[in-house]
Amino acid sequence: MLAAARAPVTLAVVWPQDVHSPAVAAFVRTATAVAEAARVETEVPRRTAT
Repeated sequence: MLAAARAPVTLAVVWPQDVHSPAVAAFVRTATAVAEAARVETEVPRRTAT
């Protein structure tokens, strides 16, 4: 269980537009799933990029 007192974290992944890396794509999918599960578990509102 995650502690609700933890501060939000922003993770940015940047790579060249013409590079299609299955490993980077898998990392981003996993990081997104983990972040969403943590958000739901702690009832933190979803933040949108500006």
